[in-house]
Amino acid sequence: MTDQINLNGLVWHLQYNFDPPYPPEVVEIAIEAIDKVNSGDCEGLITLPGGEVKTAQEVINDLKLDFYINEREP
Repeated sequence: MTDQINLNGLVWHLQYNFDPPYPPEVVEIAIEAIDKVNSGDCEGLITLPGGEVKTAQEVINDLKLDFYINEREP
């Protein structure tokens, strides 16, 4: 699924739409969250730098990544 993500756009989003900007390491976390949510695993856990654990959906919400989530039909 990550082959469909515009990595340049994702990096730009994380660096320029937040103050302070997110470091480059967050891109991998964002991709993991996008992949999990797009595969239906919204409750899948992701460990953040520093050891905090969040669900994939929480990461999507925190990083404002809704644009990268595929809409699912009911």
